[in-house]
Amino acid sequence: MNTVAVNLTSSNEGLRLFVYDDATGNKIEKQTIIKGNATIGWGICIQYPNGLDDDEADFLFLYRMYKIENELSHAVSNWSQLSPVRQAVLSDMAYNMGIAGLLSTECVRGVEQENFIQAAASIAHLKAFAENTSRYVKNGAILASDVYDTATGTLKNIPSISQEIKDFVSGVA
Repeated sequence: MNTVAVNLTSSNEGLRLFVYDDATGNKIEKQTIIKGNATIGWGICIQYPNGLDDDEADFLFLYRMYKIENELSHAVSNWSQLSPVRQAVLSDMAYNMGIAGLLSTECVRGVEQENFIQAAASIAHLKAFAENTSRYVKNGAILASDVYDTATGTLKNIPSISQEIKDFVSGVA
């Protein structure tokens, strides 16, 4: 990749870690009327018709999942002893609720005590449960049973993309 082009374009675009109007540079908040395009990061237009392509969406998603799993591996005392299925439930919940939101729950305390039935039952008391009941009912059942059929997943290139994410992160770190 041409590093001169990367440096020139990134210096011209500037980094904004929030959605902004590219015509004004102003942050877009609820009910903001925009003059240009909804944009984020280094001038990445996320407004129709541009949006993200499948590879960009997969990359961002898997990068965030990688970060979540890394944070949870340090925050949940018995993370390394959990099955990949139970780790997946906590990762999914952290993706939806945020790391801090997940870590403040009785669910995590139940998991750390290896009381998976209690942990699963506590999910019903979460605000997120009320907002997305089917997701959290499924997560509770998976957490309690330690069973998940991975054939129902939707990403097609997880192994190759996951390696690209790991390579990218290790190159940045």
